[in-house]
Amino acid sequence: MDTPKSIPRNTAIFFFGQILILLANFFSIVLISRTVSVEDFGIFNFGLVFISYFAVLANFGMKPILFRELSRSRDPAAREEILSKTLTLKLILTTMTWMLIIATALLLRLENQAVLVILCLSFLLFISAKLETLRIAGEVYYYARKDVKIPIVLQILDAGFQVALLLTAYILRMSVLWIAVLFVCSSLPGFLMLFFTLRSRITLTIDFAFFRWMAKESFPLLLYILIVTLHDRIDIALLKLFRDYHSIGLYSAVIRLVNPLAFLASAMLVSIYPYLSQSNGDKSALEIFHSGLKLLLFLVALFAAGVAPWSARILGLIFGTEYMSASVPFLFLLFSRLFSFTVLFYVDLNNAKGLQQKNVWIAALLLSTNLPLNLWFIPTAG
Repeated sequence: MDTPKSIPRNTAIFFFGQILILLANFFSIVLISRTVSVEDFGIFNFGLVFISYFAVLANFGMKPILFRELSRSRDPAAREEILSKTLTLKLILTTMTWMLIIATALLLRLENQAVLVILCLSFLLFISAKLETLRIAGEVYYYARKDVKIPIVLQILDAGFQVALLLTAYILRMSVLWIAVLFVCSSLPGFLMLFFTLRSRITLTIDFAFFRWMAKESFPLLLYILIVTLHDRIDIALLKLFRDYHSIGLYSAVIRLVNPLAFLASAMLVSIYPYLSQSNGDKSALEIFHSGLKLLLFLVALFAAGVAPWSARILGLIFGTEYMSASVPFLFLLFSRLFSFTVLFYVDLNNAKGLQQKNVWIAALLLSTNLPLNLWFIPTAG
């Protein structure tokens, strides 16, 4: 087992890289919200969430399994074989998912503008790093080698390109549909360059025995991700059912402010996970795990306490006065991250130990609590 000396270095690279990416993404969302109306901002975010429901199929829970197997393998040829076969399976699933999104969007007879935005954003399945579908396989190859530089640099490139394109949209006052087009195009540079660096390591290979093994290993995680996706994003679907795109726009602004905190958890987990996988959770690895979790919770609590007195002003300053009414859900979601990040850490610990089945029950318990609360609260309070 490698010594954990690379943990601080990789965490620092990931941490500062994610700060740049999150700043760029944050600026991008502000540009979108100030380019279009609150309702159109809701349509754009509804399109992203709609696609994320189906992206679970293309994701299929493979990332932790691929990460684990690549981390354990010492043979470069074996690593490349695992990557190639996984990427082939990912490509098949992503194509199937893309076709399913198009068919469903048309069958549901949503508003024409919403359908067009969804059809445009569906191409993110193939090229975006945000959905953990096709592109994530190539990024995991570098993460498993404890080399986070290439994926992070390419994500920074995408984020910068995204800001440039959306700034153009803001200046020209483009419609939400054109914004969706530019949003998709911003992921192309990083996607193309990532797979250019991997071109000599990838040979698309159909291996049904491997596909069955990967599906069997990943299936508990697929169930987990499906339940977690419903848990995290069912609120948007219910807002569409009981309210309107304006409500989705307000709520999405709050989510966009809270979600960037996840980079703290990701920065720690992406560095700790290879050692948890290699050690199978021995005492020294668990000490690193618990130290990282305690530090994370302290930082999140400190940040939430500092933001609380200024929540409404922050929303108004960033998105505009029409968003200030969302200050209460903003605070609630902010403090809830203490619980959700704790769950995330223990879920990854289970994955590293090969105990994915436990995570399904964890996610089911979360959903069984969240869904009734949403069904009660959204129709009555919005």
